[in-house]
Amino acid sequence: MNTSAKQLWEEVSKQAGLQDTQKMSQDELDQQSNRNLKQKYARWFIYILIAQLIMMNFLIVLQGVNVISLDEVSFRFYTTSTIIEVFGVIVIIVKNLFPSK
Repeated sequence: MNTSAKQLWEEVSKQAGLQDTQKMSQDELDQQSNRNLKQKYARWFIYILIAQLIMMNFLIVLQGVNVISLDEVSFRFYTTSTIIEVFGVIVIIVKNLFPSK
């Protein structure tokens, strides 16, 4: 390995959190890459869920100060389904990040 390729590998491995490949088997590398990818997706889903909850709270405030007017059934359905969706996505994220063996 020439110097520039070695430096590039060290930089990439630091950013991705990879360990030295000489000491790891291909299966271990695959598991580590898979775990890193799952964590990346989990972070994005959590950001999306946070944005959705902020939007729901914003709509609750708008409904409370009579800026918008939703009928009670629609408003309850929206808040209930949003909360159920958030908990469902969190359960899916946790089950996939920490699978039972």
